[in-house]
Amino acid sequence: MEKYGELKSYRMEMFDGNSDFILWQMNMKDYLVVLDLDYSLKGPTMKQHKKRDSDEMEMVEDVTDAWRKMDKKCLSEIRLHLVRKVQGHAAIKDATSAKQL
Repeated sequence: MEKYGELKSYRMEMFDGNSDFILWQMNMKDYLVVLDLDYSLKGPTMKQHKKRDSDEMEMVEDVTDAWRKMDKKCLSEIRLHLVRKVQGHAAIKDATSAKQL
């Protein structure tokens, strides 16, 4: 079954800044799960990487093009479900990832 087909009977509400944010947030997370976009809410995975010119290991973000694309879609889905006056807040306009938003 295709992802969007599962949502045909569900309409995600817009957050207007006045309604119950916790309930909207829970519904948005569930909506993103159905769309397979929820992984970007956690941020990229971390992987061990050997430091240059050293035997030491460090943890670095494992950011692939596929992850960037998913994160961009997730960020857009969230923003599109906010009314314009909420979209106008600096923290929302300036967010560069779904996790940050």
